[in-house]
Amino acid sequence: MEDQEPVFDYIAENYDKTRGNLDEIELNVLLNALKDCQNILEIGAGTGRIMKPLQDHGLDITGVDISKKMLQKASEKGLNHLVIGNATNLPFLDKSFDAVITVHVFHLVNDLDRVFTEASRVSRKYILTFIRERKQIEGKLPNRRGELFNVAREVASRYGYSIEPGEREFTTEQREN
Repeated sequence: MEDQEPVFDYIAENYDKTRGNLDEIELNVLLNALKDCQNILEIGAGTGRIMKPLQDHGLDITGVDISKKMLQKASEKGLNHLVIGNATNLPFLDKSFDAVITVHVFHLVNDLDRVFTEASRVSRKYILTFIRERKQIEGKLPNRRGELFNVAREVASRYGYSIEPGEREFTTEQREN
Protein backbone atom coordinates (compact mmCIF):
# COMPACT_ATOMS: atom_id res chain seq x y z
CA MET A 1 0.00 0.00 0.00
CA GLU A 2 2.85 2.34 0.77
CA ASP A 3 4.15 2.27 -2.79
CA GLN A 4 0.83 1.94 -4.63
CA GLU A 5 -0.33 5.55 -4.99
CA PRO A 6 0.41 5.95 -8.73
CA VAL A 7 -1.22 2.61 -9.57
CA PHE A 8 -4.41 3.32 -7.65
CA ASP A 9 -4.66 6.88 -8.93
CA TYR A 10 -4.33 5.42 -12.42
CA ILE A 11 -7.03 2.75 -11.96
CA ALA A 12 -9.48 4.77 -9.84
CA GLU A 13 -11.83 5.46 -12.75
CA ASN A 14 -12.41 1.75 -13.44
CA TYR A 15 -11.70 0.22 -10.03
CA ASP A 16 -15.30 -0.50 -9.04
CA LYS A 17 -15.95 -2.17 -12.39
CA THR A 18 -13.34 -4.81 -11.54
CA ARG A 19 -14.35 -5.45 -7.91
CA GLY A 20 -17.49 -6.84 -6.37
CA ASN A 21 -19.44 -5.26 -3.55
CA LEU A 22 -19.70 -6.79 -0.13
CA ASP A 23 -21.96 -9.78 -0.28
CA GLU A 24 -24.74 -10.14 2.28
CA ILE A 25 -22.73 -12.51 4.48
CA GLU A 26 -19.69 -10.21 4.59
CA LEU A 27 -21.86 -7.16 5.29
CA ASN A 28 -23.68 -8.93 8.12
CA VAL A 29 -20.39 -10.08 9.65
CA LEU A 30 -19.14 -6.49 9.64
CA LEU A 31 -22.39 -5.02 10.97
CA ASN A 32 -22.53 -7.57 13.78
CA ALA A 33 -18.88 -7.06 14.73
CA LEU A 34 -19.25 -3.26 14.74
CA LYS A 35 -22.66 -3.03 16.46
CA ASP A 36 -21.31 -1.45 19.66
CA CYS A 37 -18.97 0.99 17.90
CA GLN A 38 -19.72 4.69 17.68
CA ASN A 39 -17.04 5.57 15.12
CA ILE A 40 -14.99 3.44 12.77
CA LEU A 41 -11.92 3.94 10.59
CA GLU A 42 -11.43 2.03 7.37
CA ILE A 43 -7.78 1.84 6.31
CA GLY A 44 -7.48 1.55 2.54
CA ALA A 45 -10.97 2.93 1.92
CA GLY A 46 -10.36 3.44 -1.79
CA THR A 47 -13.56 4.19 -3.68
CA GLY A 48 -15.72 3.55 -0.63
CA ARG A 49 -17.14 0.23 -1.75
CA ILE A 50 -16.90 -1.08 1.84
CA MET A 51 -17.67 2.23 3.58
CA LYS A 52 -20.83 2.98 1.61
CA PRO A 53 -22.99 0.05 2.81
CA LEU A 54 -21.76 0.55 6.38
CA GLN A 55 -22.67 4.24 6.26
CA ASP A 56 -26.02 3.32 4.69
CA HIS A 57 -26.68 1.14 7.76
CA GLY A 58 -26.09 4.14 10.03
CA LEU A 59 -22.46 3.64 11.04
CA ASP A 60 -20.20 6.68 11.49
CA ILE A 61 -17.23 5.68 9.37
CA THR A 62 -14.11 7.55 8.28
CA GLY A 63 -12.00 6.36 5.38
CA VAL A 64 -8.28 6.87 4.89
CA ASP A 65 -6.44 6.08 1.68
CA ILE A 66 -3.20 7.12 0.01
CA SER A 67 -4.90 7.71 -3.35
CA LYS A 68 -6.58 11.06 -3.87
CA LYS A 69 -8.37 9.85 -7.00
CA MET A 70 -9.78 6.80 -5.24
CA LEU A 71 -11.13 9.03 -2.47
CA GLN A 72 -12.65 11.34 -5.08
CA LYS A 73 -14.66 8.34 -6.29
CA ALA A 74 -15.74 7.66 -2.69
CA SER A 75 -16.84 11.27 -2.34
CA GLU A 76 -18.98 10.92 -5.47
CA LYS A 77 -20.87 8.14 -3.65
CA GLY A 78 -21.83 10.55 -0.88
CA LEU A 79 -19.17 9.56 1.62
CA ASN A 80 -18.06 12.53 3.69
CA HIS A 81 -15.39 11.50 6.18
CA LEU A 82 -12.47 10.91 3.82
CA VAL A 83 -8.82 11.57 4.60
CA ILE A 84 -5.72 11.24 2.45
CA GLY A 85 -3.13 9.39 4.48
CA ASN A 86 -0.74 6.48 4.68
CA ALA A 87 -1.52 3.35 6.68
CA THR A 88 2.01 3.38 8.11
CA ASN A 89 1.57 6.87 9.61
CA LEU A 90 -2.13 7.50 10.22
CA PRO A 91 -3.09 11.18 10.63
CA PHE A 92 -5.25 10.59 13.73
CA LEU A 93 -4.79 10.94 17.47
CA ASP A 94 -4.35 7.89 19.68
CA LYS A 95 -7.57 6.00 20.43
CA SER A 96 -9.60 8.13 18.00
CA PHE A 97 -11.87 5.29 16.83
CA ASP A 98 -13.79 2.47 18.47
CA ALA A 99 -12.78 0.16 15.64
CA VAL A 100 -10.41 0.02 12.70
CA ILE A 101 -11.23 -2.17 9.72
CA THR A 102 -9.24 -3.30 6.72
CA VAL A 103 -10.84 -5.26 3.92
CA HIS A 104 -8.58 -6.91 1.34
CA VAL A 105 -5.73 -4.47 2.02
CA PHE A 106 -2.86 -6.44 3.51
CA HIS A 107 -1.69 -7.96 0.24
CA LEU A 108 -0.64 -4.37 -0.65
CA VAL A 109 1.27 -3.70 2.57
CA ASN A 110 5.05 -4.00 2.79
CA ASP A 111 5.43 -3.21 6.50
CA LEU A 112 2.74 -5.28 8.22
CA ASP A 113 4.07 -4.54 11.70
CA ARG A 114 3.87 -0.79 11.18
CA VAL A 115 0.31 -0.90 9.82
CA PHE A 116 -0.92 -3.12 12.67
CA THR A 117 0.88 -0.84 15.14
CA GLU A 118 -0.83 2.23 13.67
CA ALA A 119 -4.23 0.50 13.68
CA SER A 120 -3.69 -0.45 17.33
CA ARG A 121 -2.68 3.09 18.18
CA VAL A 122 -5.83 4.72 16.80
CA SER A 123 -8.33 2.04 17.90
CA ARG A 124 -10.02 1.98 21.31
CA LYS A 125 -11.67 -1.44 20.99
CA TYR A 126 -11.22 -3.51 17.85
CA ILE A 127 -9.25 -4.13 14.72
CA LEU A 128 -11.18 -6.18 12.19
CA THR A 129 -9.41 -7.50 9.12
CA PHE A 130 -10.85 -9.37 6.16
CA ILE A 131 -8.28 -11.38 4.26
CA ARG A 132 -9.38 -13.18 1.15
CA GLU A 133 -7.16 -16.11 0.38
CA ARG A 134 -6.52 -17.04 -3.19
CA LYS A 135 -5.98 -20.59 -4.29
CA GLN A 136 -2.35 -21.47 -4.89
CA ILE A 137 -1.37 -21.73 -8.55
CA GLU A 138 1.77 -23.83 -8.74
CA GLY A 139 3.02 -22.09 -5.59
CA LYS A 140 3.11 -18.68 -7.30
CA LEU A 141 0.70 -16.88 -4.99
CA PRO A 142 2.04 -16.70 -1.44
CA ASN A 143 -0.40 -17.38 1.37
CA ARG A 144 0.27 -14.57 3.88
CA ARG A 145 -2.48 -15.43 6.35
CA GLY A 146 -0.13 -17.05 8.88
CA GLU A 147 2.34 -14.19 8.56
CA LEU A 148 -0.43 -11.62 9.06
CA PHE A 149 -1.76 -13.43 12.10
CA ASN A 150 1.68 -13.69 13.70
CA VAL A 151 2.38 -9.98 13.16
CA ALA A 152 -1.07 -9.05 14.49
CA ARG A 153 -0.60 -11.24 17.57
CA GLU A 154 2.82 -9.66 18.30
CA VAL A 155 1.51 -6.09 17.95
CA ALA A 156 -1.58 -6.88 20.03
CA SER A 157 0.57 -8.27 22.83
CA ARG A 158 2.58 -5.03 22.88
CA TYR A 159 -0.68 -3.18 23.54
CA GLY A 160 -1.88 -5.66 26.16
CA TYR A 161 -4.41 -7.47 23.99
CA SER A 162 -4.72 -11.05 22.83
CA ILE A 163 -6.24 -12.11 19.56
CA GLU A 164 -7.56 -15.25 18.00
CA PRO A 165 -8.40 -15.76 14.36
CA GLY A 166 -12.00 -15.77 13.25
CA GLU A 167 -12.56 -17.92 10.26
CA ARG A 168 -15.54 -18.95 8.28
CA GLU A 169 -15.48 -20.50 4.87
CA PHE A 170 -18.50 -20.62 2.64
CA THR A 171 -19.28 -22.81 -0.31
CA THR A 172 -20.96 -21.33 -3.36
CA GLU A 173 -24.18 -23.05 -2.32
CA GLN A 174 -24.08 -21.50 1.19
CA ARG A 175 -23.50 -18.04 -0.29
CA GLU A 176 -26.56 -18.39 -2.53
CA ASN A 177 -28.86 -19.34 0.37
